[in-house]
Amino acid sequence: MSTGRKRAASSSKEDRPGIKRAVKWTRQFSHAGPRFQPDYKPISGTKPLFRYAGKPLLLERNTEEVAVMYARYLCGKRRTRDIEKTLQQNFFEDWQKYMSSKEKQQIKKFELCDFSGLVKKLQEDKAKPLTKQERAAQKKKREDMMNQYKTVIVDGRRELISNFTVEPPGLYMGRGKNDNIGRVKPRIKPKDITINCDDRHIPKAPGNSKWGAIVHDKSVMWLASWYDPITKGPKYIQLHPSSKIKNDIEEEKFQTVRKLHRKILEVRKHYEKDLKSKKNETEGEYATRQIATAVYLIDNFALRVGNEKPEGATDTVGCCSLRVEHLSLLASKNIRLNFLGKDSIRYEKGHQVSNAVYDNLQDFTRDFDGKKKTKKQLLFDSIKTKHVNDYLYNLMKGQGLTAKVFRTFRATQHFEEKLEEYSKFHELKATKSTPEDDKMKMIVFKKANLAVAQLLNHQTLSKPTTKGKAIKVNEKRIKDAQYKLNNLSKGTDEHRKTTAQLVVLKHELDLKVEQRTYALGTSKTNYIDPQVSAKWCKKYKVDITKVYSKVQLGKFRWALRS
Repeated sequence: MSTGRKRAASSSKEDRPGIKRAVKWTRQFSHAGPRFQPDYKPISGTKPLFRYAGKPLLLERNTEEVAVMYARYLCGKRRTRDIEKTLQQNFFEDWQKYMSSKEKQQIKKFELCDFSGLVKKLQEDKAKPLTKQERAAQKKKREDMMNQYKTVIVDGRRELISNFTVEPPGLYMGRGKNDNIGRVKPRIKPKDITINCDDRHIPKAPGNSKWGAIVHDKSVMWLASWYDPITKGPKYIQLHPSSKIKNDIEEEKFQTVRKLHRKILEVRKHYEKDLKSKKNETEGEYATRQIATAVYLIDNFALRVGNEKPEGATDTVGCCSLRVEHLSLLASKNIRLNFLGKDSIRYEKGHQVSNAVYDNLQDFTRDFDGKKKTKKQLLFDSIKTKHVNDYLYNLMKGQGLTAKVFRTFRATQHFEEKLEEYSKFHELKATKSTPEDDKMKMIVFKKANLAVAQLLNHQTLSKPTTKGKAIKVNEKRIKDAQYKLNNLSKGTDEHRKTTAQLVVLKHELDLKVEQRTYALGTSKTNYIDPQVSAKWCKKYKVDITKVYSKVQLGKFRWALRS
């Protein structure tokens, strides 16, 4: 089938102009390195707690350590039927790697394993109260640990470290339903660690061990990193959100968001022009049309861009990695997207799109030569995430525009619009007022926050199956308030006060019911410009500590200076 398109002799895509990464520190980046997890202490002693095929079996140290990981999972609350089979298969496969040759011959089937003795021991140890001396010793140990590891000196400034302890060995749970659930996370050792520090203050590795590598990279703010063989990516020891470096980065991020806000009409005009197909389209023009279509989806529906994933990683996708199977073309220029997004959270929403975008998406279900794609083929098969970010970078002439900034812009814009809408609807007063008025202000803020979480698809990992204690308590309060109101004379102060209380209680209940499947913290911490929140709080006389936690206030110091 001929499409009339001209295949280019070579790629017409250009790389983004080289940017030198910003220097995060210059002279000093001095710290103690990461804290490692203590060695495993067997809990069985001489009496076997594990049974196989009904018979007690004393496990070797490494084997018992991994068996206890599974026992801890059995003690926990996160147990659902849909993950159990995969978890057990992955755990048993990895567990065998830790067994001795003799144990591999003895333990061959997971279904014959009995972990109940280990579970009972863990529960007994947890329930055992600590003596006064033990509590004091633990407190002293924590204080010593904090003094040694909690800070880093950055060019003479002492800054806090966010997570100074490497992750403990255990079962990988991940988020949502994923193929790696139940895999054994290995114990991280000094040889696995890359240390980042200045060349005059290199931390000593514990004992006689050695670091895997030592670098002096002034363009990054991590102190130590290691490779995670399960997620197939790096993990980091990072600076605390309240640190100056982190504050500067946050401020710069939202400065770029505000620049985009000022230029959004110009940016949209540019990519809307690139949405249009051309006669005798070249391969490069076809790719540009795919980029413009992806940008349209990111702008209008706040989709994640969708980074390339290493082989074996969980099959989660974003905009650029959408496959034909994820798209349904409906009537009246409507589309439906259905895919597994970040953290294995399902994205399933319908949208109405422009004529050009609808036609493009229909066109992209075929390849450049016009051949119909299979359902497993990429919708945007001529581009990658890098090309979208290069395109956006050039749209704002090197001012730092990326797909993530676009998503942050949409979140902040949506939050600001909803704050204004709900504030007017509920007739908020720009004065200090009654307790009910103050509660309504918090309801308005949380409703606007919820609207952003819904836009960004920040759903909770587990769906509640019951009402929950908070909702039941709220329902009882409404019932009690209604009963009280029915027995009050109209026109009295008490009647007006109880009526106001009832209105607030009903709005609180609606909010609790609506937000129970959404996580509001991520959008508030990472996507909403804190200056918008601060401005709203100032206008309506709301204490900023009511909307931000202590950690968030530290992260947003730059936004709250005035």
